[in-house]
Amino acid sequence: MFFRLATLLLLMVTAMSLTAQTPEEAQAKALVLQSYALARNAPPEARADLLGKQAMVADKVDEQLARQWSEELWATSQGLPDGQRFIAQHAAVLSMTQADPLRAYTMTRAMTLPKRFVVSGGYDMGMSDIVNALWKKQGEAALPTVQTILRELSGTGDYPYFALGNLIAQLQKSNPGVAKVLFEDAVGSYMRAPEKPPNFDQFIEITWRALPPDAVRPVLNSVVDSLLANDAPGPDFYGRFILRDRSVIDFRTPTTANLLNLVPVMKALDLELLQRVLASRPELSVVARGESYGMQAYSGPGAGPERLDERQNPDMMMDPEKAIAAARAHQDVWKRALALAEVARHFSWGNPDRMLDALKEADALVPQIDNEQAKISVLASIAQSAQSMGDVQLARSATERGLALVSASYKHVVSATGGCPDQSAMNAQFAFDRFTETAGAVDVNFAVAHLSDYKDPLIQARLLANAAAGMLQAADQRRSKVETKKVREQWKASPASHE
Repeated sequence: MFFRLATLLLLMVTAMSLTAQTPEEAQAKALVLQSYALARNAPPEARADLLGKQAMVADKVDEQLARQWSEELWATSQGLPDGQRFIAQHAAVLSMTQADPLRAYTMTRAMTLPKRFVVSGGYDMGMSDIVNALWKKQGEAALPTVQTILRELSGTGDYPYFALGNLIAQLQKSNPGVAKVLFEDAVGSYMRAPEKPPNFDQFIEITWRALPPDAVRPVLNSVVDSLLANDAPGPDFYGRFILRDRSVIDFRTPTTANLLNLVPVMKALDLELLQRVLASRPELSVVARGESYGMQAYSGPGAGPERLDERQNPDMMMDPEKAIAAARAHQDVWKRALALAEVARHFSWGNPDRMLDALKEADALVPQIDNEQAKISVLASIAQSAQSMGDVQLARSATERGLALVSASYKHVVSATGGCPDQSAMNAQFAFDRFTETAGAVDVNFAVAHLSDYKDPLIQARLLANAAAGMLQAADQRRSKVETKKVREQWKASPASHE
């Protein structure tokens, strides 16, 4: 009996340790510890920047290490200028959230927003992630803490509506009374907010099925009335619904996009309200009839169909051959190459061989690109697309060429200044990050082999942290592909899928 129990416990411990740390996680931890050692004596600004990267890797491989480095990053941030302090503190909150969500919350409440964020309406502090992390760690035992957080955030722009919506949906079966209380708390916060939060329609969309219709109906009316009362078309917004026949219906008000999420709710709970909305927003009729394939929107100066087509052409989203043709139509060779690389990645799940041909077509255009920054951007996109699509040879080749272009200027900047003093230097650092992360995703040994190319310990530290992050990202991609394949196979095997 004792022997069998001991054997069972040993197997359980072994299984837990295997679950806790995969070979990739163990190697990533070793790399990021080496990165940390190299950058330990860096100037505060460079130290904070690197600690943010190192702590995010630690967040995936060692909870205690993530907590330690997040605290160190928080302490380092105190001596930085306002903007950089905010960025460092936000990074500390992100890396602390899963390790210690309560500490992440106290950090968030202690942050001081730079004036530009306050003026523009605040900043998403990741409160939903904090609430989700609390729930993940403690389950329903986290309720008192969650309710305390909600009381403190009520009426503010940081109220975690999205996370609360998911909790309410989960609690409806196990604890419907608490679900109703949380719903009422969220509604109260919405009503008290001086500026109505733009994402409350998503909260209603998530929760309405989990609650009695009589509890949702008056709230739905209030939200719709609030949206319509504050609605006004503007020159800096353009949206469109794409219909199944590829035609589009335009609209000019952001409110229409918010109302889109509420159409199914109104259809189920309040047809009279739906008719009132459709009378003032006839473009939503296609959504109510189920004829819309999707929605696209663009906010910014000169908003209109042309600006949206540059980024989200309907053909680029829905039809691979038309997307390739649209990409080829660009007059600028670098735009043509970049569009082909993006199309290849977007449609790779449906026709991988065809999309690899498109990606190689993009790569063949690279020698024709004269502007070095444009060439670096295209090579980075090709490298990342090739890695995600499984073409190791092309990913390595694009990464090598990209690093060769960016390394000389980046090495000079870091050695001379210890950081990134201007936009040009920041561009070089961003490109270096993209290529070294991709190298880690392709083969971490391939990434580490480049360590000898750089003598500066700050660059070496950055390369190691990026390589570790890339390796973990690639492991996540592999797991995601396996899960996606399972879901598709289950769907194909389901009788309902053939109806």
